[in-house]
Amino acid sequence: RKRKINNKQHEQRAPSVVDGVLWARKIEVLIYLFIYFHFTTMEAHEDDDDIFVYTGGDQVVPDDVVRVRIDKSVTIIPHRAFEHRRSLIYVEFHDGIEIIRE
Repeated sequence: RKRKINNKQHEQRAPSVVDGVLWARKIEVLIYLFIYFHFTTMEAHEDDDDIFVYTGGDQVVPDDVVRVRIDKSVTIIPHRAFEHRRSLIYVEFHDGIEIIRE
């Protein structure tokens, strides 16, 4: 038994000016995000003096920390390690991290 296909459901509408504007806006947002994160990451690598090195254990993370580098000796990041650090914008991880506790 053959099914009838409603052609109206399968028709593609022609792109409109609004579609073009929305597409351009999406591209603009993606470019902005790429540039923002690219330069944020570059600044973090250039200014190593401003990076807080997190060594785990009972170490207290400063409230005003902006950038963090996880030390190679850390394999587990405890629950809420960076909680309430509102200025934190950058965390540099390494491949040896096994667990990030929730």
